[in-house]
Amino acid sequence: MIDSTLAEWRQSIPMVTTSSQPRGTDDLLGTTAAVLVGLRRRDGGIVAAPTTSLPQWPGSSRTWDYRYCWLRDSSLAALAMLRLGLVDSARSLAAFIGNVVCESGPVPLVRLDGTAPPVETEIAELAGYGGARPVRIGNAAATQAQLDVPGEVIELASSLAGLSALPDELGAAVPILAGWLVEHWREPDHGIWEIRGVPRRYTHSLVTAASGLGGAAALVDQRVVSGDAVAWRRIASAIAADIGLAGGALEIHLDGGGADAALAQAAVLGGLNFVAARIEPTLDLIIERLDRGGLLDRHKAEADTLADPCAPFVFPTYWLAGALTAIGRDGSRWLKAALATRGSLGLFGEVAEPSDRTPLGNYPQVQSHAAFVLAVTAS
Repeated sequence: MIDSTLAEWRQSIPMVTTSSQPRGTDDLLGTTAAVLVGLRRRDGGIVAAPTTSLPQWPGSSRTWDYRYCWLRDSSLAALAMLRLGLVDSARSLAAFIGNVVCESGPVPLVRLDGTAPPVETEIAELAGYGGARPVRIGNAAATQAQLDVPGEVIELASSLAGLSALPDELGAAVPILAGWLVEHWREPDHGIWEIRGVPRRYTHSLVTAASGLGGAAALVDQRVVSGDAVAWRRIASAIAADIGLAGGALEIHLDGGGADAALAQAAVLGGLNFVAARIEPTLDLIIERLDRGGLLDRHKAEADTLADPCAPFVFPTYWLAGALTAIGRDGSRWLKAALATRGSLGLFGEVAEPSDRTPLGNYPQVQSHAAFVLAVTAS
């Protein structure tokens, strides 16, 4: 049994090397490949993390249940699989994502079998790691509007199409995603950070939506999918006008609100020429306001309705490193800081203690691993 298991894993996870990766990351890329494959249900979804209620700060009530499949995280994980040469795995995961969209629309998250997750509940009689409370089952983000999700999924579709590997299921989902954005782009949402409370028009959501509509229109031009490319580009232009073609740094929502670490992604998303002049000021604002010992806070604390502290995040730190590299600047400080957050087994958590880099939060976290791959394999 052990020998056959080892043989199957060695066949599933080939030796991973790329010409552009930093020295000393070969083993970590192999570990990450195993994480991305291993946290996926066969022919189903990939779990965001296999744990619940590990706090994002010691003793904090930021104790979320991540044992579900987020379409955003899954799309980024599939992109990372492509970079690692795991094309079949990426294509299979993309087919699962496509089926979810065709059946349920661009929902934020599902169970690994594609069905709806349970309603979020708190188990009052239990305490979590380090005494943190509450212990949660389910995640209320499942009912949120998250406008960036279609754009993330369409980016995956575009990458697969470029390799002639787009599965029919995801191809069928692209017009559904673009149509949903056309219908809902003016509406406030809860954004990538799933901020609880009153929804806002989050800039990252709109930037990602515009990128997705442009990507969907390009797939129509390539005769990969069917749809109204003219209408999709018109809405992308309308979103651009709402964000603003001129000005300084992009902020967390259209009314301001300060820096948002997620906006580092704007430097590497496709079809965003309309914000090109604002990318560098945005990255500078992120560094100025959100850097904590080389790692990045999500946003300033006032943007959140929950007062408890939160550790800085790993995956947007990788995004910043990649974004700086993409515009010709040195992102090595943030890359090194993010790499230092890996635990003794080479696994990344969602967040990390900023002084000693101890992983915190649910662990291991797929989005952190995907962001690592995308950062160190960027050409």
